[in-house]
Amino acid sequence: MSTPLSHPERFEQFCEENPHVYDHLVELALDYKNGTGRDRLSIKTLWERLRWEYAFTTTDEDYKLNNNYHAFYARLMMLIEPELRDFFVTRSAEGDRWLAAPTSATMLRVIARIQASRNGGS
Repeated sequence: MSTPLSHPERFEQFCEENPHVYDHLVELALDYKNGTGRDRLSIKTLWERLRWEYAFTTTDEDYKLNNNYHAFYARLMMLIEPELRDFFVTRSAEGDRWLAAPTSATMLRVIARIQASRNGGS
């Protein structure tokens, strides 16, 4: 019997298996920021918009967009996307501890994929 995955581990797995979720969140965040001129937003707003506007097929067995992941996505976007630094309103969460040391092989692959796609790679 295997040990159940932690929230950060499940997020990392989901993020790696569903890169389109990150990409759409970034697109929505930048559209909002550039379209309104505002520089703060709750990730929950974008999360619910994804549920409404997109018919996602994801690999999560229980939820298409699990609420346990949005705090991690907010922190990941603020880490990687220069235009979104300090953009999301956050509270203290498990994602803070995870972000302090994203050292799992899965998360390092996810970050590398995102950075490569931003630099024109695949």
